[in-house]
Amino acid sequence: MKRLFLFSILAFTLALALYGGTLTARAENPTATPSPSGTPAASPTPTPTFTPSPTPEPVKPVGWALVNVPPRGVLRMRSWAGTEYRIVGALAPQQKDVPLTGVTWGERPRIWYQVRRSGGGVGWISSYYVVEYVPPADFCRDTRVEALLTDLTTAIKNEDGEALSALVSPMHGMTVRLAPKGVSVNYLRYVPYLFTSTYPVNWGRPSAASSAVIAPFKDAFGPRLQAVFGTAYEKSCNDASKVSGVEQPWPEEYANVNFYTLYVPPKEGESTGRAWLVGVDYVDGKPYVFALLYYGP
Repeated sequence: MKRLFLFSILAFTLALALYGGTLTARAENPTATPSPSGTPAASPTPTPTFTPSPTPEPVKPVGWALVNVPPRGVLRMRSWAGTEYRIVGALAPQQKDVPLTGVTWGERPRIWYQVRRSGGGVGWISSYYVVEYVPPADFCRDTRVEALLTDLTTAIKNEDGEALSALVSPMHGMTVRLAPKGVSVNYLRYVPYLFTSTYPVNWGRPSAASSAVIAPFKDAFGPRLQAVFGTAYEKSCNDASKVSGVEQPWPEEYANVNFYTLYVPPKEGESTGRAWLVGVDYVDGKPYVFALLYYGP
């Protein structure tokens, strides 16, 4: 058996040699290597969108109202444009919604307005007693008034009469007062010279003074203006509650005019602070300085 087995192997080897064959191991079917998938494109980063805040509606006067009329008085209407003409009616103090017809006589700042009378017909009143009315809530959100106060502060700190003049109401001028029951003086064309004039004025007696102040504007008002406008003051709209010792700091005849209180607390040893009430008048819808009223030592 061994011989037969060896003979078979020898015969098989000889046959391979004769045919030139080679032994080849069968390879297994190759496993396909998956192609790397392409790198995914980066998703674009979305650009953030910002929704702008709605622009507030500009503040506009809503009508006409009376000013400078004493609380217990009336405003007389005339038959024509002038105080020499006969009286044809009257308007109550602090009246709003004054029914102007749109007809005027004269030139700024001395204009006469034609008014409809309640019983029919028309009369005439002076522009000195008429303002463009802006509701208090609208006034307090008017950013132009903030800019006006900034410009006013700069003009006063620099004692710049020309700059101050540009801020004053072209219709009503600027009324200044040094004491609650003192003398009120109205300036318009003379404003550029307030910080240089040497003309004396009797301003009345301030709250803490023992006698009346008789002096030019620059001497009577200058130090008191700088004591507030020249430092960091507190500001409040249509609120004079920090003014002490005065029953009604903002005069009744100015009820239809809005204002800001600029206040500095009392210094050490003082019992009261210092405050300037700045009245603001609108002319053609633009705010101007109407009044400067002082309260303090």
